Amino acid sequence: MPTYYNPSEAFVDFIVEEPAVYLDTDLTISVTPEKVDLGDPVSIAGTLKKKLSADPMVSHQVEIWCQRPGSSECDFLITNVVTDTNGEFTTVYTPDQVGSWIFEAKFIGTKP
Repeated sequence: MPTYYNPSEAFVDFIVEEPAVYLDTDLTISVTPEKVDLGDPVSIAGTLKKKLSADPMVSHQVEIWCQRPGSSECDFLITNVVTDTNGEFTTVYTPDQVGSWIFEAKFIGTKP
């Protein structure tokens, strides 16, 4: 007896989107004062702006990291801050060791 197969169909939905546009940003960081006694706080401040227009980036999270004395990289997360209406952020930190410190600000970008 011969074998026969019935016809079948399959469908799949998909979406075509406009490609995402990724723009460059400028991030600054500063520490004041530049030298303190052990136990005294420092103020860490900076700005996040759009690179081409220099417009402030409002309400974006910036991570503040540091390289502690004796470490070889900025691997200690101090805090997360959010930029204000001028794209500025500030926080206060009290170093707990004598030595040379490096502070780093990181903006991880946005996703569509």
